[in-house]
Amino acid sequence: MADASESESSCDRSDEDSFLDDMAGRVASMEPVSPDLLRATPAWQVLHSFGAALRWTPKGLYERSFPVNWIQVFWSHSWHGNNYMKTLLLLLLYNGPAAAIAATITALLTMCLHIAGLLPGVLRVSTTPLDRGIEMVFGPWCTLSAGLVFVVVLLLWKSRCLVFFDQICIDQTNPDQKTRGIIGIGAMVKYSQHFLLVWDCTYAGRLWCLLELAAFLKSHEQPEKKVTIRLTAMAPCILGIGFGLWASMLQVLVHERSAWDTLVLVLSRWVFLYMAASYMRDHYRNAEVLLKQLSDFTIRDAACHCCNDGEICCADVCDRAIIGRCIQSWHGSVEAFEVTIRTRVRQMLYRQLGGLLFPYGWQVLGALPLFWSFADLSAARARDGHWKMAALVFLAGLTWCLFLFPFVFQATLLLANFFRRKQSHVWLDRLKTMVVAFVLAALSFGGQWTSRLVEDATSSALWMMGMLASEEASMVLEADEEESCEGNLLFLLSWFAQEPRAAPWLRWLLRAESRSDFWQRSEDGGLEPPGLRKDLRSASGDVVFKRECGRLLTVELSALDLCPVHEAALAAADAVLPIAPAQQLAMLRAEQANRKRKTPQEAASTTELGNGWYKEVRIRGAVATTQHQTAERFSMLACCPLRFPR
Repeated sequence: MADASESESSCDRSDEDSFLDDMAGRVASMEPVSPDLLRATPAWQVLHSFGAALRWTPKGLYERSFPVNWIQVFWSHSWHGNNYMKTLLLLLLYNGPAAAIAATITALLTMCLHIAGLLPGVLRVSTTPLDRGIEMVFGPWCTLSAGLVFVVVLLLWKSRCLVFFDQICIDQTNPDQKTRGIIGIGAMVKYSQHFLLVWDCTYAGRLWCLLELAAFLKSHEQPEKKVTIRLTAMAPCILGIGFGLWASMLQVLVHERSAWDTLVLVLSRWVFLYMAASYMRDHYRNAEVLLKQLSDFTIRDAACHCCNDGEICCADVCDRAIIGRCIQSWHGSVEAFEVTIRTRVRQMLYRQLGGLLFPYGWQVLGALPLFWSFADLSAARARDGHWKMAALVFLAGLTWCLFLFPFVFQATLLLANFFRRKQSHVWLDRLKTMVVAFVLAALSFGGQWTSRLVEDATSSALWMMGMLASEEASMVLEADEEESCEGNLLFLLSWFAQEPRAAPWLRWLLRAESRSDFWQRSEDGGLEPPGLRKDLRSASGDVVFKRECGRLLTVELSALDLCPVHEAALAAADAVLPIAPAQQLAMLRAEQANRKRKTPQEAASTTELGNGWYKEVRIRGAVATTQHQTAERFSMLACCPLRFPR
């Protein structure tokens, strides 16, 4: 009897394994079960009614999608995050550009109506040194109309971009159709041209999210160029700053300049900037958590709705077992995929999210209310016949919107990054946010008040050219989003701080910042990224550092600290490759235990794991392979770019 029961149990396990292998094979094949299951929907269908599809499941969602041959963007997100924050982010991504263009066109058309005298206004005496004492008709029509149009278009614009959104593109009401759609999730990813990762603190802990990312990495060439990562906290930052500027500039255009009006002006701007500063700090905390999660990533720790590691699965078909088999089919082993997440994916996210700078277009979007208000000020002067002054004011608006405010925004991000740590006491944490908001408000008002120092048109033009010159360094820092790395601005400040004429306060700031996780002080007193000396040396006894003139860093290490490298991979001895960071070395050493032979392409992709701190790295060396041991030694020469990034 016992033998019979054991035989029956082993037979059941064999049938279950066969069923799981069959299911995993279907998912891993990345082909749709039927052509009509490869579906997409316009982005506006998801964002309709302020993203109702993100918050619940209204009836008839599946009818909003239709069969396609290609999907433009695959949306990957966690259902356990804040859906309102995701909605704001997606609205800004897909409707924001159209809203900005429509609002700016409205402001320009309204300016023409104001100049023609078709709109009413308030007769006031100008207090600007350029035209002090001249009575002009002021009105807030450009700012008011543009702001209203921006909100309406942001909420109601119908983006035609075809996206995959699981709630709509997979039938949620028919169990059979839902199962077939889930089996075809690999095909949805494979036939998607781009991958949008909407990240919040729950994303890295969800197993299905990681399956989607693994499928995209497997099915696309150069996936790093096709993956866009956005944190949900980015949208409230930009919108908070924009609405703060809009409300305060309305007050400037409507009321006279008195002590009470100035107080109202400061408070109206500061309240919105406080909200933005809070989300800025949250943004950098989330980015730090994200990088930490990826550094320690394991499949075992990822959560699944049917079971977690060590728990008995409560579902008929275990998602964890299927996902594990798919990942093993795509990447060779679960451990290899974990290494990919810790290295390749972490570097990709680091470049997009670790920098101090938001995308330049987002910064301009937040500064648009300034341009609209300057259009009102320019219209008031043109209406009275002062065309030269009107042109200068209009040019000042462009200067503020396109150049000066992004510089102010970047300086505030530096401070928000420095104060990102959350305090245990709630009032201490709010005090940090108040400091960031105060600095942002002070910098934005400071530029406006300096304009009162100019007395004529020539001085005004020189003042605006000075603003452009001060922004030039910031624009140099605004490299391609794929090239931006955490600490770009600190690199620039570090370069200045090592100059003998550097300001004492700048040295103090860098000393304070060097105590953060992003920096460490080298033995010669300079600032350098963390892990250059301490982490690498502790990672292996074979690592030797040599620093020459503060610029040349020579690292000698055993190839066993990396992973087995094929002889052909080192044939091009002068190939320019980035250096792998210390944390990646430790992770790749675990992969070395497998001692798997790699093709030259795989070996090259392994050595391309870089941390962005070094631009030029040359690998030189020789390879001697025996039956039992791979003895490889080579050196890496890296030039540290303590200069303006190109």
